Amino acid sequence: MIKKKYIKYIATFIITLILVFTIAVGIELELLFRCEKKVNFEELNLKNLSKFFTISQLEKLIEQNPDDSAPYIRIAEIYNRLDEPAKANSYYKKAIVVSKRSNFSLYSYAIFCANNGFINLATTLAEEIRTNNMKTYEFRAKIYEAIADNMDENAIYDGANMAYKIAYKYAKNVDNKKLYNRIKEKYAVSYTKTADEKIEEGLVDEAIIDLKNSIKVKSNPLAKYKLALVYKNIDLKMSELYMSQTLRDNPYIVNPYIYNSILDTLYNKANYENDSTKIDYYYTQKKKFTKKMLNAYLYKKDITISKPKFVSEKSGMFSKEKKYLAILLKNNTKQVIDSLYIQVHIIRNSHTDKIEKKIITKLNPLIYYSNPQAYKIELSDEIITNINNKADDMHLKFFCKKAKNAPWTLVSILKVNN
Repeated sequence: MIKKKYIKYIATFIITLILVFTIAVGIELELLFRCEKKVNFEELNLKNLSKFFTISQLEKLIEQNPDDSAPYIRIAEIYNRLDEPAKANSYYKKAIVVSKRSNFSLYSYAIFCANNGFINLATTLAEEIRTNNMKTYEFRAKIYEAIADNMDENAIYDGANMAYKIAYKYAKNVDNKKLYNRIKEKYAVSYTKTADEKIEEGLVDEAIIDLKNSIKVKSNPLAKYKLALVYKNIDLKMSELYMSQTLRDNPYIVNPYIYNSILDTLYNKANYENDSTKIDYYYTQKKKFTKKMLNAYLYKKDITISKPKFVSEKSGMFSKEKKYLAILLKNNTKQVIDSLYIQVHIIRNSHTDKIEKKIITKLNPLIYYSNPQAYKIELSDEIITNINNKADDMHLKFFCKKAKNAPWTLVSILKVNN
């Protein structure tokens, strides 16, 4: 049996340890709070100087309060925008000294260094930023993003990829979704760029790894499409798989002739091998692909636009007169067009007015092989004024597309008399 006095001593020791630990945690949290509070104050102070103060006014503020680093940083920013990096560099260094190497001054200088290609110094400054809280993680994420952006701009894609990876690691710990999503997007794209380099060097296996890493970071159609193209000469089944995924995600980046060729080859091979399962699968894929293309792509010869003219109409005796651009539209395909967007550029000399409208819907489809149908596009008051002030002939460029996110197709360029 342990004597009661020993139990009392042990309990006292444990309670003392708990108190010491609690106090230590409290002190650490207080330091972190003060650090973040100081950073927020420095940022707020800098924002107050960012709009109206000139360099001479900022110099006077420095004379009045030489321990305030914000005016130094603001002057550095101004000189940087004036394309005087040497002077900017000098003031950033002064801000670091005056602030006793505060996190915000280190961050500001690191961003400047990253943007100007001083990569090693920017990295050193980023890692010097003290404490680990969301604010410092955000600082580091932005610094490494700037480093990566600079390297990407200079086509150093491997280095950019590594920097984006570090930025992404820090951004995941930050309560800033916009920053996180931006870096995530750039990180995924950087893998596709390193893959392009490796493909040029003949390192196909490494390129495939990079493209798959890109998809892991963020599923993106471009990486899938590039994988499909890489696999085209290695494994047609894998190529078709990634091509079909790309078609599902974004059909507008797929070259329809390449995908159709892949499907034809696989379908013919299945027929040769008398594999009914594969025959059915590739036949279905071909039908889906044809339908997708019909719904997605518009080719120049699919429709004809003719006889454009400006017309005025009134809906009632006391109503305001409205002006329209009237056109005739003919469907040259063997399919019903039940969705069509039109964009008209009204051009005279160097001036261009633009109109954009969805003119075909499922409720009012454009039937194939029918006679041309008349459509009117209402003009804004500004465009009407411009037209009335231009007595000379004008040229109209007509762009069309079937789906909202599809690329525009230039259908025709016509002359119209005012």
